[in-house]
Amino acid sequence: MVQTTNSKWYVIRVAGNKEKTMSEKIRSELGFNGLEKNVHNIIVPVEKKFYMKDGKKIAREIILYPGYVLIETDRISEVKNIIRGFPGVAGFIGDRAGNPAPLTQGEVDRMIGKIEELEEAAVSGEAPFVIGEKVKILDGPFSGFTGEIDVIDAKGKLKVDVMIFGRKTPVELSSGQLEKI
Repeated sequence: MVQTTNSKWYVIRVAGNKEKTMSEKIRSELGFNGLEKNVHNIIVPVEKKFYMKDGKKIAREIILYPGYVLIETDRISEVKNIIRGFPGVAGFIGDRAGNPAPLTQGEVDRMIGKIEELEEAAVSGEAPFVIGEKVKILDGPFSGFTGEIDVIDAKGKLKVDVMIFGRKTPVELSSGQLEKI
């Protein structure tokens, strides 16, 4: 996602747990008013998390910035006037006078970079864990226990040290059975 010449990124505050719905309604309303060519992106940053339930791998999307939608536009005054008063939209993040403040290029690079990094990790199937990291076990006989990653082998299996009866016990698990704490 490359920023076009005159466009800037802004942040819209929306109702909690309605980020995706609101982004679609905003996109539709802007299209209805003929501004779709001036709005280059509307993004709800999400991360895909995988977990095990009853022995099955289930994917779930977690919103990275709850209550916020990112929008890239080169006509912020018109967009602001259309979105202002829209049900479920609290407004733009901006100055005290109510003017939308654009994100800096560093903020955009960090946010968009994180989104792209998470997408690449999901596609490649990389385990997002490191040795020494604290994790919670989500599936299997040790479900609910917490431990520390001791070994990550070439096949993607992880050995987690779990405290059982006051002693560290190594347990071999897959990355889908774990969650970072």
